[in-house]
Amino acid sequence: MLLGATTYRSKGLGGNIGHGVLENEPGVIGERFELPGAAAMPPGRLYFDRAYVAKWSGMYEAPADVRLGGTVRYQDGQAFTRLVVAPDLAGGPEAFEAYEMGRTRFTYTGSVDMRFEKGFELGGRPAVFGVDIFNFTNLSNEVDEDVVTGPTFRRPTALQPPLTVRVGLRWSF
Repeated sequence: MLLGATTYRSKGLGGNIGHGVLENEPGVIGERFELPGAAAMPPGRLYFDRAYVAKWSGMYEAPADVRLGGTVRYQDGQAFTRLVVAPDLAGGPEAFEAYEMGRTRFTYTGSVDMRFEKGFELGGRPAVFGVDIFNFTNLSNEVDEDVVTGPTFRRPTALQPPLTVRVGLRWSF
């Protein structure tokens, strides 16, 4: 059995306004150095900051060459800030952060993944039949949302993957 957990806080200033890896990441050179409104906000939580993460994994080797394993995972939602678009500026429309990056987060993600495996011989060679079940509880929290102020603010734009079953056969020859 393995158990791991972490709490983490990163604070910085990404190169571009937004919550994507190419936006809210300090290694990106972007609009914060070019646009006056983009540099006005204080540093906040960065793209890879998930605050709380925990994982518990285990495996049981049963008699008759049977193995059972599983992993339970929790991960805080991604940090973001609400964006306000000012449409009538002299230089054209521009997005501004409504508050410090990371004061708000998307919903957490979690999953329960399991594996069943049975070893046997096939043609005198070792073989393994396996079944993997990902997201066993079929949790469907959003992993991305519309962050622009308006009627669709916080409407989900992407969900974590649904329950998935994979069946396989491994044969050594």
